[in-house]
Amino acid sequence: MGGQLSSARAPRTEPGRSETTQASPLRAPRSYFDRVDLFALLGLTAVAFVLRFFSPILPDFFVHPFQGPWITDCVKSTPVNPQGDPGTLCGLAYPFNRGYADANGQLSPPNGQVFDEVYFPVDAYIDFKNTQCHPHSIFCPYFDPEPPLAKEIIGAGEWGYGWYRATFQGAHGNYIDLGFNTFGWRIAACLFGTLCVPMMYLFARRLWSNRIFALAAATLVCFDGMFFIQSRIGMIDIFPIFFILASYYLFLVHIQSRSFNTSMLSLVALGTVLGIGIASKWIVL
Repeated sequence: MGGQLSSARAPRTEPGRSETTQASPLRAPRSYFDRVDLFALLGLTAVAFVLRFFSPILPDFFVHPFQGPWITDCVKSTPVNPQGDPGTLCGLAYPFNRGYADANGQLSPPNGQVFDEVYFPVDAYIDFKNTQCHPHSIFCPYFDPEPPLAKEIIGAGEWGYGWYRATFQGAHGNYIDLGFNTFGWRIAACLFGTLCVPMMYLFARRLWSNRIFALAAATLVCFDGMFFIQSRIGMIDIFPIFFILASYYLFLVHIQSRSFNTSMLSLVALGTVLGIGIASKWIVL
């Protein structure tokens, strides 16, 4: 009787197939990143940094062919101060807009800003200087429609460049004053814009396990005009873009996680990155 019950409860196999062939094999976890990916990511990141930090290499060659070294990141006979005096600017320091006098004789822009650089780098400078500002005064151009973090990152770049000038170039003065120039307020955007390239690679690699797809996505970000311009200007847009890409990547890590610990850690990291992004600009919402 016991033998009959045991045989009745035993799982039945399909005729002509063994239990081994019918059992579904366990799939090994997908590998999202290997040595080839590392080399590809580092190579694209290096190219992105060189293009953003050392430009205008190619534009200057095409505009002034055979009038100087074949490889240079400097532009000659360009405005270097608000009065428009010609000089040489290199890399991120170019371009510098000359100022034009308004009805009161004030030069505008006064510090060589391009587009909305007239707002955000100045706001960051005011924050780091802890300058008292009266919003209803013409002497207070403070522009604050967004959360403050992106402006503080720009200010950190200004302060850091001022520290570099004081430490290695013998300049004297307050760090934030020494770094308040076109290079100082653009360096942070350059770094975050460069990091958008590897972040896109990681996101695309997670989204679809195809290296060609990840290479194509990261290459487009590396050479895309919008990413390039936003990486070379002292505005706040590139920072939330980076945090949005990072949040997409962490979301994929979370939903693809195979353990409780990985799921919880990725969820906490996702919330943290989203909070930092929202503190940079409202579009992250």
